[in-house]
Amino acid sequence: MLARGGEALCWPMWSGCASWRVLDPGALTALLLALAAATLVAAAMFLARWRYAFALLAINMAALLAVELQDFRLRQNQFYMLAIAVACFTLLPERSRALRYIVVAFYFWAGLLKLNREWLTGAALYKPIWHLDGALLRAGCAWVVVLELVFVFGLLFHRRWLFVFALVQLVLFAIASIVVVGPFYPALMMVLLAACAVLRKESEAPLWLWQEHPSTLLAVALFCALQLIPRMMPGDTALTGEGRLFALHMFDAKVICSSEVILLEPGHEERKFDASLGLPVRTACDPAVLYARGRTVCARSGRDAEVDLHLASRRSSDKQLREIVSLRDFCRQMPEYRWWRHNDWIRAG
Repeated sequence: MLARGGEALCWPMWSGCASWRVLDPGALTALLLALAAATLVAAAMFLARWRYAFALLAINMAALLAVELQDFRLRQNQFYMLAIAVACFTLLPERSRALRYIVVAFYFWAGLLKLNREWLTGAALYKPIWHLDGALLRAGCAWVVVLELVFVFGLLFHRRWLFVFALVQLVLFAIASIVVVGPFYPALMMVLLAACAVLRKESEAPLWLWQEHPSTLLAVALFCALQLIPRMMPGDTALTGEGRLFALHMFDAKVICSSEVILLEPGHEERKFDASLGLPVRTACDPAVLYARGRTVCARSGRDAEVDLHLASRRSSDKQLREIVSLRDFCRQMPEYRWWRHNDWIRAG
């Protein structure tokens, strides 16, 4: 995906990512193995209680984000959450307390995203959870919302039994989610939950947000403010994708779409490309992907070629697709993708 000469689907804020692809697959493999080795070294340094472990962890996280920014297909909720957790853990003076607040905030805002019909009916799930169906499945989905919005705050309580109750429930939820989202996200949450359990022993004092260090308050406030940005965008952001670069990218809805790049070249038959082909579920129907794929086709096509982009999407609970993007002669017109505000060419209504 990231090798020299391959198709580059750039992030909206960095449309020139293709020019940075100078390594072949072998060199990229060596680079990632070196990053993995550096991560193991950082872990060993933490076990040995070396003070430079925090610096190496921060450097490793920055290197990982640099790799992720090479292609929009690498966008994953896990990297977003990991980066915020590492930032709190390495940069803030009250790291053990700040990390626990951030983990609770992760779950709480994820729970708010799930307050919709798709999740509460189970329609948002990409895969079935074992043999759960009907009323039992709906009850399970409702329990997840209650867990993330209410019981997760047990991680902040001073009473041990409340902490253990919340921790056990969240661990069971992580295990159950493996069959739906794969191992990466549950593994990350298990690590963060384990960190909360270990760090709780370092600070037995009760956690009261209004009494915390100003840096902790600022970190929590900033994270919460970022989650509000998609809510300030018009329309259904699960379909338009606008503002979601700043916030948690949970699967609050299962989106179904028809995403096409149509290429018309003089002397050739019309060719259609499925712009969502081979992409992760939560990324395939994002207008940013169609935009990036359109730019790639423009770069590889002749000067006289015409490229049209079309995207129609719907939530799984909706009956009909609705047009989100329709851009004719994209290469010549090429509107700007404004990742910080609403784009007029994305139909929010």
